[in-house]
Amino acid sequence: MKEIGKRGGPAMVVAVIALVLALTGTSYAVAKLGKDTVGAKQLRTVTYRTATAALNANGTYAEATATCEPKEQVLGGGVSVDNQNVNEFTAVLEDGPEANGWHARMQNGGVNNLTMTVTALCLAK
Repeated sequence: MKEIGKRGGPAMVVAVIALVLALTGTSYAVAKLGKDTVGAKQLRTVTYRTATAALNANGTYAEATATCEPKEQVLGGGVSVDNQNVNEFTAVLEDGPEANGWHARMQNGGVNNLTMTVTALCLAK
């Protein structure tokens, strides 16, 4: 087996140059934020707004809308059910943005009464 020399070879030189360029490129990008980039001044608070509705048993439907405040903008959202176990049969029929909030409609085909919670992620304008 051939023994590798102490100095390395051309591949080692190329690897070291690539490593140095990669590290300095990252630090350069972080240090030189441009005029239209996101920084501490552009970051705003995201608030979770919720609405709940009783989701009664035996095939009943329920719906709710979590609404953002007037000086907020909806970013996204979702719906969840409390205390759901493997014996419950729920279906999400609608789940999406509506006006300046998040709306969901569900059906409960199980035997237990549940509570659905709709959540809207709201960004301060």
